Amino acid sequence: MSESQNFFSGINEKITDWYAVNRKKVNIISVAVIALVGSYLGYRYYWIPSQEKEAQAYIFKIRSVFFKDSFQTVLKGGKGFPGAPELADDYSGTQSGKEAALMAGISYRMTGKFDEAIDYLKDADFTDNFLGPSAKGALASCYAEKGDVAKAASTYEAAADMSKNDMTTPAMLKMAAIHYEDAGEDKDALRCYERIAKEFRNTTDGNDIDKYIYRIKARMGEFNN
Repeated sequence: MSESQNFFSGINEKITDWYAVNRKKVNIISVAVIALVGSYLGYRYYWIPSQEKEAQAYIFKIRSVFFKDSFQTVLKGGKGFPGAPELADDYSGTQSGKEAALMAGISYRMTGKFDEAIDYLKDADFTDNFLGPSAKGALASCYAEKGDVAKAASTYEAAADMSKNDMTTPAMLKMAAIHYEDAGEDKDALRCYERIAKEFRNTTDGNDIDKYIYRIKARMGEFNN
């Protein structure tokens, strides 16, 4: 028998001996693992789809009043449908629940309830290239309304970094820069402005970006002799 065969044979004997001693413990752990896997698969492939189907029965009605700017109805609900906060709470694991959280957050923001808005916008987690940054941007605006401009700035920049596109990225970068300026963080503001100039020059937000760059550089004394 070769050296490698001897090695693996020895390992196999040790495993066999260990299992004989610990058979009961191993079997209990195996049953627990199988139960956990079964629970996850049931949650992932049965519970979530059934919850999504239930949530979709309401989300269309909430969406229709949201786009009519009926924010109080979005929050409180109407005939035949619950409010967006309730739907978001009850169906938090579904895509419709996330959309409800986004509409609840924006509606609270539009009615001046910024703490409630923040609670729901934090839960509006989207991987979509436009919804994700938009939700994060709405969250940033709530921080700004509460007077925390530094946190608003960093949150706007985080929104910009969620996806790279000509619509949301330069808009969020400019909002980040403006709020960095308000917070007295000129270097961070300049970094955001210069990124727009470099990467998004031909966008709406990039067309006039030079004046922002020159203004902040002048304030920082870069043009002084």
